Amino acid sequence: VEIGDILKGDSANFLLQVSLKGSNSISFVPVGRTTTLHVVSDCQTPSFSGRYLPAEREVTDEGFTADWKVLALNRDFTQVLGSRTELANVGTMDVDLKVPVEQYQQTTRTIKYAYLIILLTFAVVFLVENRRHTPIHPVQYALVGIALVLFYTLLLSFSEHISFGLSYLIASVMTVGLIAAFIQGLLKNVGATSAVGGLLAVLYAFIYVILQLESYALLVGSIGVFVILAVAMYASQKIKW
Repeated sequence: VEIGDILKGDSANFLLQVSLKGSNSISFVPVGRTTTLHVVSDCQTPSFSGRYLPAEREVTDEGFTADWKVLALNRDFTQVLGSRTELANVGTMDVDLKVPVEQYQQTTRTIKYAYLIILLTFAVVFLVENRRHTPIHPVQYALVGIALVLFYTLLLSFSEHISFGLSYLIASVMTVGLIAAFIQGLLKNVGATSAVGGLLAVLYAFIYVILQLESYALLVGSIGVFVILAVAMYASQKIKW
């Protein structure tokens, strides 16, 4: 296309392909008399913002497509711009490329369930202690609590170098193995050790499933906590306080 043809008012068709890596968003300024924009991306979690929203959009598991059409009459600036600084303050068509749940967010969400895991673990240790008639010193309870807290440090440390799923598996196996070995050394009973280790394994697996959910995380978590509470209430009936 010759520049002279454009100056005469003739239309010019062009295609722009942009490869983005590590970018959070992309913005377009509708400078034409009629600006038509079609965006295709493999990002599964886009957020459309800016002054002008797309007229049509479709988001699937494979990515999204979006179409804009902005007329010069709908803009907040004239067709002729006096300087480049004017473009910095005009309305744009924006697409934010969101990451739904990244490693630090997943670690933060995991920490929110720390109280649940610690309290349930202490409750199971107490039940085992009561049934075995073997007293456990408060210092030993504190050591178990420290091991449970250390899980989150291990998770964050590993997730900075490998995937979150593998980090979660390694940290949970290390924590469950350490606490199970400690309980076995205290009570010298395989059944008690299996009860504590099994509970921790189920809890960590349950929390991991919740972390992978987005729309139903609160629902599944609430139902899971209700079931756990029901089991704890039933088990406490057998204790002779």
